[in-house]
Amino acid sequence: MKTKKVRKIKNFIKSKWTWFLTSGIFLLIGIAAIIIGAFLTGFNFIEWLQTPYALTFFICLGIGAVVLMIIIVTYKRNHLGE
Repeated sequence: MKTKKVRKIKNFIKSKWTWFLTSGIFLLIGIAAIIIGAFLTGFNFIEWLQTPYALTFFICLGIGAVVLMIIIVTYKRNHLGE
């Protein structure tokens, strides 16, 4: 049973390798652009952590993570049963 799943995953990756490669390149270029842009504008991450914007960001990030977990648990309970 396990080898069938592994074979299925390998076939999926083999058929979609160009999508994985181009998506990875796109993400790397985007992350590099953000880092370079922040460096050129003088953004300082340590100073930003001391602002109220950082607190708001982390609160929203935490609430979003909790909501995502609730959605995932509800989805799994509905499809797998209790």
